[in-house]
Amino acid sequence: MPAPKNWYEKFETAAWKADPALVLTSASARGVWIELIVTMMQLKSDRVTGTETQLSKLARVTDSELASALDEYREHDVCDVKSNDNGTVTVVSRYLNRKKIQQETSRNQVSLRVQRFRDRHGNAVGNAPVTRHISESESEPDVKPKAKDKPPLPPAGGDALPVNLASPAFRTAWAEWDQHRREKRQALTPTAKARQLAKLSEWGESRAIAAIQHSIGNGWTGIFEDKHANGQGQSSGQAGNGTGGTSAGDRRRAEQRAGDFGGGAFTVADLPIFRKAR
Repeated sequence: MPAPKNWYEKFETAAWKADPALVLTSASARGVWIELIVTMMQLKSDRVTGTETQLSKLARVTDSELASALDEYREHDVCDVKSNDNGTVTVVSRYLNRKKIQQETSRNQVSLRVQRFRDRHGNAVGNAPVTRHISESESEPDVKPKAKDKPPLPPAGGDALPVNLASPAFRTAWAEWDQHRREKRQALTPTAKARQLAKLSEWGESRAIAAIQHSIGNGWTGIFEDKHANGQGQSSGQAGNGTGGTSAGDRRRAEQRAGDFGGGAFTVADLPIFRKAR
């Protein structure tokens, strides 16, 4: 069986025991008082009104016991006992009356704060979102999109290619190179693309495609030719000074230089050890 709605109310035992006026009353009067207090709490009120017969039934005592208790309340000033013209009696708990006033004051203060907020930010009707009202003369501030909200990069392959590289085979290789750079989070800038295409145009189509495929296969971010491409153990970009291939460290430094200067097309011939031969 479910519990009744008002089955529990807070009762401050310290206040009950500390009331000096209530201590002076009889045990019977205190019993009547606690019955009346419980009735007030159930009614969500600070008072109860009725004839003495009705109040005695609420307190579960006889009419004479109720009358005796009311006389003690008046004598010791336990509560406010008011006799009305219509023959009814009103018993008011001062403690519950103070709590009622405090609750009403608190609600009024909250309502006043809400009203002030709506007056400042627009008198919206109902539970409008708590946001600043923007007039037509104002404009929303520019909000920079976050990195994750940036639109995806356009597909590769749409760049203007030199005339000697405008073949389907090179266009496919160039698209793969552009995609490779984007996957490594080092997308080519327009300036870098122009420099790389100019260098690749000097090499010619077959040599450029081979260099791109070789660089992608090694995971590089710069375009380098295979040093064994001409079968002589030297890069085709070298001057043939007999120094042979370059070390992995030199290649990494060259690749770093390529990244530092916009990702332009460099060959091992651009390394410092080969510049004097040119």
